[in-house]
Amino acid sequence: MPHPIRWALVVPILFAIVLAGCGGGISADDCEDITDETLALLQRLIDDIDAEFEELTVQDILAAEGDLPSLERFAADAEKIDQLAAELGCSQEEITAGVDARIGELVADTEVGQFVIDAIRSGGL
Repeated sequence: MPHPIRWALVVPILFAIVLAGCGGGISADDCEDITDETLALLQRLIDDIDAEFEELTVQDILAAEGDLPSLERFAADAEKIDQLAAELGCSQEEITAGVDARIGELVADTEVGQFVIDAIRSGGL
């Protein structure tokens, strides 16, 4: 059974990932590049969360109720990647499969960052 706290963090992140994208000036020539950019976006999210909440626990983060600057930046960048993916004809399934195959590349420095990676790995994101 999923941990009840997990879903409070996962839902806003899941929404942003569904938009899947990368931001500012990044270009892609094919769906593999979109997967690369999606992984880079996820790593930036993890790094931002690690930096914002380096000494906090998952419970502390959940108390913020999704009002996190890192999630706002992530959502904006994800929307840009989604647009680029659509232009290239890349499906969400293709991008998700590529990310799943390379999930081991993501790293975190904190408990909260590792929580995000675990949520991605388990399909919660």
